[in-house]
Amino acid sequence: MTKILILLFYLILFSACKEKTIENNKKQKIYVIQKNIQDTLDYYFYKYEIEPEIIINNVEGNKKEVSFLSHKIKWFDKDDETKIQIDNDLLNLRKEVTLNNVQGEGVDSVDFANNWDQIKYFKFNDDELIGIRMSFYPCTGLGCSVDYFLIYDLQRKTKNYFGTFRADNELKLFHFNNDEQYRIDYLSKSYYDLTDSSGDKREIVYELFSLSNQGKFILQKGNQGIPYYIKHRFSVDDTTRFQETWEKSWFEKIK
Repeated sequence: MTKILILLFYLILFSACKEKTIENNKKQKIYVIQKNIQDTLDYYFYKYEIEPEIIINNVEGNKKEVSFLSHKIKWFDKDDETKIQIDNDLLNLRKEVTLNNVQGEGVDSVDFANNWDQIKYFKFNDDELIGIRMSFYPCTGLGCSVDYFLIYDLQRKTKNYFGTFRADNELKLFHFNNDEQYRIDYLSKSYYDLTDSSGDKREIVYELFSLSNQGKFILQKGNQGIPYYIKHRFSVDDTTRFQETWEKSWFEKIK
């Protein structure tokens, strides 16, 4: 009788262990399936992201003046022009353009923006930057999918403009350690429509800009003079057979 009970005990234990192993294997398989190119990029970018020290949102959409620390920002919008005053520096958006291609080929005019959505304050080593996300209000159609960013160097009083369309519209700064000469990095995003008869396809091209000692963001290039880039192609419609792909020319391996 005792031997039978011992045998039953081991059979139950073996069965439980086997079920646990199968369960663990299932979890591992699910993780592998869910880990796609976008997940890989998100994790890679997250590792190098610089967290802002202050975030201010224009919740009601009508705030024209903001103060924090020793800085003051004022927003002036008229029918013919939009201006931003940062401390004692008055900036006019009328003739400003983005450093990156926003939609297809060519840069965009920043003058389209007439309102601000969010302000971020970054302090990294000896650098202090203010980032402002701007948009058009009230927006209609494709105008609701475009955002512009002003990155202002407080010490050098320099301005840099970027834009994004149908892509992540969070203003983020990074420190990739790609070049000791530069301090802070920005990843621009350019949108390309690749839609054809097989479905709705898109491509987001990331390019690397780094802050110079003069307070300007400079497009970074490899030894052969080709800009660093990551091209991520994907389908918007899940029913299409097209799978996401990517093409890279980067300064390090992306894991």
